[in-house]
Amino acid sequence: MRLPSDPTFEVPYGCGLGVCESGALYVDVNYLADPNKQDPRYREEKRPAMGLAVWDREMDESEDVFQGEAVYKDFVYDRHAPRRFRKEPIPIIRGSQWFGGWDTCAGTNQPAFALAQLAPYQMIQWVLEIVPTGPCHLEVFAPAVLQALQKLLPGYWSDVQHIGDPAGATGSGIDGKSAFDVIRKHGMHIVACRTQVPAIRQGAVTWSLGDWINQESSNQRDWVPRVIYSEDGCPTLVEAMKGAYCFTTAKGAPTSGPGIVVHKPVKNFYSHIAEAHEYAMVEIFARCFANAQKEATTYAR
Repeated sequence: MRLPSDPTFEVPYGCGLGVCESGALYVDVNYLADPNKQDPRYREEKRPAMGLAVWDREMDESEDVFQGEAVYKDFVYDRHAPRRFRKEPIPIIRGSQWFGGWDTCAGTNQPAFALAQLAPYQMIQWVLEIVPTGPCHLEVFAPAVLQALQKLLPGYWSDVQHIGDPAGATGSGIDGKSAFDVIRKHGMHIVACRTQVPAIRQGAVTWSLGDWINQESSNQRDWVPRVIYSEDGCPTLVEAMKGAYCFTTAKGAPTSGPGIVVHKPVKNFYSHIAEAHEYAMVEIFARCFANAQKEATTYAR
């Protein structure tokens, strides 16, 4: 067998060849490997019948299509995740305010942290996330967050206003210490989010996605969105906003009618960082955009 290192080796059309971390080779065979399915008319005919999202995910192998209704359908990738900040960080602006959102996840050991910079003109910029790839105890996670903040905000890291899941204030049944106690022990003062109601948390985020700082120009390209996300600094959060943070269908729900989709987000790898950013967004909204309270609750599901 000729291996990829062989200069004469060519991967067949519609196939992909890769190497696992263990060194094993794997082959990905797409439907286009079948000569009878390479005509574009085959895709045009079959894609609507299968369902566009299902086809894109299963047949075109798109990694940007997720199973379930996206929680934040108002997130527009090109608008809210500017191309410039997909490969480079959003600059830190002196004089800004910083808000850190925590999902402490005491029961699952899957904590997450997201940092927002409230820049001049009240622009909300998500600049940093800390997301462990596996279970991580808060005693390990909190110092990692502190170290990242000290590196990103030297001299200003203590100005970050930390907001967390209200459940984090509950003491442990073992030693009586809460998740907030652990975080405070490492020099970060954290308070509970004003609400645990998902509709209010999601409403604050949805409002920010639909609002603009400057909407006066007749050319929409000149408009400035209220909130932007750095994919360089917050890759998991951006994936969550693109649809990985999605709603699930309740067990036993009817197969038709309005009850088929229950507005309860799936608990998965992306939900932790999404909820951490919701906690911070509620505080940002409450402090800076209180006049739009009615508008946010209208947007809320």
